[in-house]
Amino acid sequence: MDNIDKTHVLQLGIGIHAGAALIGNIGSEQHLDYSVIGETVNLAARLCGYAEPMSIVVSEVVRDAAIGAEGFIFTAPCQVPIRGLKHPITVYNLQQRPH
Repeated sequence: MDNIDKTHVLQLGIGIHAGAALIGNIGSEQHLDYSVIGETVNLAARLCGYAEPMSIVVSEVVRDAAIGAEGFIFTAPCQVPIRGLKHPITVYNLQQRPH
């Protein structure tokens, strides 16, 4: 741990979507990878591209499931194009409520 460069701060964005996905070993007997695949996973990965550093972008499915949950608020909706989809989707930034 002493070799870690403490001058660089980890700044990542998170994308979250919810839905069905396939989970399991993929590949052949010679090379198996445990992985998660499907449209849900792909959309979550695409949402990461819209997340600013240190922010969380969620799909409308996630926002709808979390309505009323304590501790979080959502920004106004925004329409974004997603590669591989014909129409833009609605996304929200997830923010923690002030204490």
